[in-house]
Amino acid sequence: MKTKLLTILLLLSTLLSGCVTGEMMYQATTPYYGRHVDELVKVTGFPSEERVIIGKRILTWYVSNKGVIPITLPTTSTATVYGYGGITNVTITSSETTYHSFDYNCQLDVEVTEDYFVTGIRWDGNVGGCRIFYGRLKQGSVVTDSPLENLVDDL
Repeated sequence: MKTKLLTILLLLSTLLSGCVTGEMMYQATTPYYGRHVDELVKVTGFPSEERVIIGKRILTWYVSNKGVIPITLPTTSTATVYGYGGITNVTITSSETTYHSFDYNCQLDVEVTEDYFVTGIRWDGNVGGCRIFYGRLKQGSVVTDSPLENLVDDL
């Protein structure tokens, strides 16, 4: 039982090691204020949707990653076997697999002017989802989701 708990704690610490705080997201998004949204699109890819709410134009990016992580742990049992030749201690090692689900998601809402200059950025989600946006925003890595985007960049 101790081994199982230790393994789960190690797994969680590994997953959370890239923990993204609100301050980190603020620092990563601040440089994009006042810039044209194309600069944001270069690092995050095309938005998932665009809408106008009460006269404000909002571009939304959304990431979601769901799945199951299998965790296999060894289990050990010991027993004493009595037979004609005497007493023998036996140790049997096997494994047990448990499955843990995860749901990483993050939504990035960017308010822009009519000319598509960034006036506000809000985000909502969990560590696993927002870490994706944080990495893209902080490093400024260009994301291409399809060959068509490469074609558009070349034009």
